[in-house]
Amino acid sequence: MLKRFPAFIVAGTQSGCGKTSIALGIMSALQRRGLRVAPFKTGPDFIDPGLHALVCNRPSHNLDSWMMPQEAIRQVFLHGIKGCDVAVIEGAMGLFDGASAVSDKGSCAHIAKILDVPVLLVVDSRSMGRSVAAMVKGYMDFDKDVKIQGIVANKVGSKKHKKIILEALGGLGPFFVATISRNEDATISSRHLGLLTAMELGKDTGFLKALGDMVESQMDLDALLGLKADLSHLNNEKEASSKVSSYCEKDKVRIAVAMDRAFCFYYQRNLDILEGLGASLSFFSPTDGEPIPDGAGGIYLGGGYPELYAMALWKNAHLRHQIKTLAHKGMPILAECGGFMFLGKGLKDKKGFHEWCSLFDVPFVMEKRFQALGYRQVQTRAKTLLGPSNIAFRGHEFRYSRPETKRPFECEHLKALDAYGNEVKVPCFVYKNVFASYIHIHFDSLPGVAESFLKRCREFLKGDIKG
Repeated sequence: MLKRFPAFIVAGTQSGCGKTSIALGIMSALQRRGLRVAPFKTGPDFIDPGLHALVCNRPSHNLDSWMMPQEAIRQVFLHGIKGCDVAVIEGAMGLFDGASAVSDKGSCAHIAKILDVPVLLVVDSRSMGRSVAAMVKGYMDFDKDVKIQGIVANKVGSKKHKKIILEALGGLGPFFVATISRNEDATISSRHLGLLTAMELGKDTGFLKALGDMVESQMDLDALLGLKADLSHLNNEKEASSKVSSYCEKDKVRIAVAMDRAFCFYYQRNLDILEGLGASLSFFSPTDGEPIPDGAGGIYLGGGYPELYAMALWKNAHLRHQIKTLAHKGMPILAECGGFMFLGKGLKDKKGFHEWCSLFDVPFVMEKRFQALGYRQVQTRAKTLLGPSNIAFRGHEFRYSRPETKRPFECEHLKALDAYGNEVKVPCFVYKNVFASYIHIHFDSLPGVAESFLKRCREFLKGDIKG
């Protein structure tokens, strides 16, 4: 029976305060101790979970209270901590920032309350002394149901600065406190969609070691492990298993999943759900010239950075022709964001035009500013790969690209709303058994989406779907 378990959320006062560096540093330092760390990320981000997995040698799961029901959040957390010694959850944006200005829906704070885990609040203490205490006091009083039990004053400039901050925070009561000095060596390179991905960084980077060194030398890890969550309220929850035994080998269906530097944005939970429903996932690399794996009944093209590997994708002519041919034959294809772009005519950039799959005759261009950002609720208006008409599921959209066409490139098959209920025009493409859009769908928002996808894949392999 679960009771007290070392677990905490590394939250921030705002974006850019250094919570990702602190979270990765803590994970690295705890791993060095021989502890098995279960990593998680609040919100819809893909890049941070990849970095977590790089450090912890195990998948990191997103916990998002706008896209996922609370029961699923608890189940995923239970599954993620199984066999582990400590759970480290990295927050997103500021502690109370989410899908609404007047509620905690979609926020890090909401996850803290759903799981009843303590919060380690990271504060950017540059150019502040006693004001750090005022800021922390405000966060502590804003919602008393959020248990802020630790403070990390980040980017401290000197010994005198550290002394001032520690004295100021000392008046707020007994809780875990640490200060972290500014460290230019412990930084992660970034670009238009965020930090560099784990696929690009690999294990040869020195920044992970630097982050671990930083935390190990300046944080009391024994005291940190004293931040424990009372998980007794989760004892009645059914653990979310990544696989089910009811599918024997003959019932399984192979799904080809693009996974490389260009296509690496997938919710781990989505992959787990597919496996749990009887999918056998076969990963392949479009940028390395690999084709669709033999025996596949469907294709999953996730998002990522295809624009950075436009030439490599163009050179893989066999794959591009293969995808187009299989789509015409009726093979189910689910494509999200970068995968959606890859199905188009190609990409225009400074080096010219790079032809891609040309399943639909629309090219894409990259812009300097993001073109869309936010949660999306989708309601289908017709039967698609993902299920019947009038079903609703949720996801997230974040992109710098746009389809270059004078005519609107939204399809009549769906209606999309943002988190505030406003209608949003989302470029998409629906054709036979292809469902492609900029939206990263979270299967927990409507499990029938994954079930419908796999059902179509089985039908295709049996020959029940014709081109």
